[in-house]
Amino acid sequence: MDANEVSDLHSIRATAKLDRVSVELLAEDHEGRLAVQTFGQAAPNFMDGFVEEFGFERYENAFVFGWVPRHALVEITIERAERDGRFPVAGASNRSCVGAGPSGRVWRAGAGLER
Repeated sequence: MDANEVSDLHSIRATAKLDRVSVELLAEDHEGRLAVQTFGQAAPNFMDGFVEEFGFERYENAFVFGWVPRHALVEITIERAERDGRFPVAGASNRSCVGAGPSGRVWRAGAGLER
């Protein structure tokens, strides 16, 4: 089946800031911690700090990955890709700030949609 024939086809990217560094949110564990990885070019001193503070794993000096408590993250956002696979620019209408409920699970504000 051609992808253009499928309705409600979406690609979602969740991002946040960890100590002024952009990270991608990947998962949540049973304790409410979030798995994140740096994306783009993070300065080596920030990557070293994440390895020391949170026990992140380093991958070929290109990025680091690890688990952080939700309160360590700020500016959590969720972006939905357009049908052509491109993510909108900052400020586009389908970009929303999100927060977390008492369980620590990430939720999306606006349009009555959650999680």
